[in-house]
Amino acid sequence: MGIRHRAVGRLAASALALGLAWAAGPATGQELSGPEVAKRFIARQYEMTPVTGEFVIETAVRPDPERRAKMVASGWRPSPDNRVLKCRWAFDRDREVLDMLPGSSGVFSRLYIGPDGLVEGDSEKQYNLDKVRTVAVVRPGSFFFLNGRNDRWETVLTGPDAKLSAARVGETTVLTADQGGLRYELTLESDSLLLRSVRGSAGGKEIYAVDIHSYARDPEGRKAFPKEATLRVMNPKNAQFGRQEQLKALSVDFPKGRVTGGAFALTIPPGAAVADRLLDRAILTDKPTDAASLLANPSQAKSQPFAQDLPGLAVETEPEVPYDPNGWLTWYWTAALSVVAAVAAYAAVRYLVAKRRTAA
Repeated sequence: MGIRHRAVGRLAASALALGLAWAAGPATGQELSGPEVAKRFIARQYEMTPVTGEFVIETAVRPDPERRAKMVASGWRPSPDNRVLKCRWAFDRDREVLDMLPGSSGVFSRLYIGPDGLVEGDSEKQYNLDKVRTVAVVRPGSFFFLNGRNDRWETVLTGPDAKLSAARVGETTVLTADQGGLRYELTLESDSLLLRSVRGSAGGKEIYAVDIHSYARDPEGRKAFPKEATLRVMNPKNAQFGRQEQLKALSVDFPKGRVTGGAFALTIPPGAAVADRLLDRAILTDKPTDAASLLANPSQAKSQPFAQDLPGLAVETEPEVPYDPNGWLTWYWTAALSVVAAVAAYAAVRYLVAKRRTAA
């Protein structure tokens, strides 16, 4: 009888020990399944959506004198060293809207990204329409949902060449992704998988970093988005400071269910030229035009073929420092495409205005 009681006691003690170990989670330094942590992290991020609000992003740039001299010599106009973007912004599983507000300086940013593609404004009267859903613009999502200016974390962590690993470090979990010469280290709260910081490196050199200082939360405490955060970019040539972005949330809302219109709407003003890269044409808006409707039904918009006989224009450049080791090549390609788009849009406007005058 005593032996049986002792055996039962041992089983109970073992079960209790296992239960406590499970509740406490993995021990510090214990390796976890990278793909499993990534899957849970991505799911957790989308649980935060939809999220909308008003934000201010202050940018301070340390210019590269050599690169800037080359830009000026080739006819490019560098962006101001200090910029302020005050904006309204909205994000969910398949849409994103950024619309600058009064109080911005040194920058123009308007964009709509939807299931059908992208509409991005280069200026109040010039827009691009494309099926590509990635755009190199710093916005509130860059501090939480995106790997800097470009892709959603879902794209980075589920890429075919992504090598994932994870480990428990103190009260946090560090998720590491190696992809195409880049390494991302995401520090997450172990219990909630809430993002706390990001470090990006190439060739052993840190090239960008995100630190989230505080969060705005919904009344239930389940959803969160950065209230204050810092994003730093280092020059990939020498790993020195290149640019710093400071995010401050003025207001943050977490709507329940999918939002139609409202915060997720972007209106293109009348008289704007839209370079339609889907159908290789130019659209001149004659009334306020909803970006989502234009993307969903581009063939219904009035248009003209691109004119090709006008000289190039000097346009504003992309931000000073890229995020990836091949950033200089990426910058040149982006700059070239921006010039082509600007030339096409400007030419289209000249063509349509001349045609209307002739018709009159």
